[in-house]
Amino acid sequence: RNTYRGVSNVCIGTVRVLDNVINNVINRNLRGPLGVDLHIVIDRNTGEYECLLYNLAVYDILIEPALENVVAVCDMLGGCVSECTVVNYLHPDDEEYAFSGRYLCSPSLVRHPEGFLLASMDVFAANHPQNLTLIFRSDDDGATWHYVSELMPCFWGKLFIHKGELYMLSCSTEYGDLLIGKSTDGGKSFSAPVTLLRGANGKNGSNGVHKNPQNIVYYNGRIYETLEWGTWANKEYCHAAMVMSCDINDDLLIPENWSFTEPKKFNPNEAPELSYLPECTMTIEGTLVMSPNSELLNVMRFGGNRSVIAYKVNENNHEAVLEYSHCIPF
Repeated sequence: RNTYRGVSNVCIGTVRVLDNVINNVINRNLRGPLGVDLHIVIDRNTGEYECLLYNLAVYDILIEPALENVVAVCDMLGGCVSECTVVNYLHPDDEEYAFSGRYLCSPSLVRHPEGFLLASMDVFAANHPQNLTLIFRSDDDGATWHYVSELMPCFWGKLFIHKGELYMLSCSTEYGDLLIGKSTDGGKSFSAPVTLLRGANGKNGSNGVHKNPQNIVYYNGRIYETLEWGTWANKEYCHAAMVMSCDINDDLLIPENWSFTEPKKFNPNEAPELSYLPECTMTIEGTLVMSPNSELLNVMRFGGNRSVIAYKVNENNHEAVLEYSHCIPF
């Protein structure tokens, strides 16, 4: 599930799960065509759901009752989707964006304070520069879409609204610098990107920044987002978990206003139930969530034992390394 074969569409629309696929459930894991893993969250009353599908698998589930749309990167969903509106399409043989990549990935969706929707997607391919993001706009709640702009360098980008203004948080390329910029004209243009954290170039094995378009979380007067440090090609860190945060009243475009936790490698000595696993077992693509007892947790995709692991964020020391909390088996 870590390959990108055939990923060519970014779709957005209201999705209805067919009765013969899932019936009256809230959460369900399916094994779909071509080995596609689907994790579905469904509204029992309407049968509809909203989620983010990426790389033929669900990496993040985003339920927003006020937002009647679903963003998906998909090629084949085996009949699970009965209606979908295409935002953008790039055929895998199309070389138009070969200077960045050949596949549309990393979808991000936001509703602008003026009411319209914006969707972004980067252009990926292995062994390519991977530094271009396209932005599209809908003025009719996702029924139709049109091109707005493109950002370069911009990869693994997340669009979000903060205090009524539009931001893009991204990397310059795979394992590159962590960048942030702001738009004051609805995404038509952005300020020059500000470097928040220096990365490298993962293609030569150097450690750098990894992220994906996960939710921005507000907690105790701060804005939080997840990221990782490392690269697939370098086993020093693998992908070490991190969290970044900034006071909600500070200027997000000033690097000194941001705090970063020290990279956290998996340590089997901290996890008795996973003590048999090697150090530096992969942790990647964390999602920030609030626990039932109001703790901020970074829930990580995990490379061992069909589980995810949760790290606790230190709300008092914004640079403290994340603390292992628990394992969640699947």
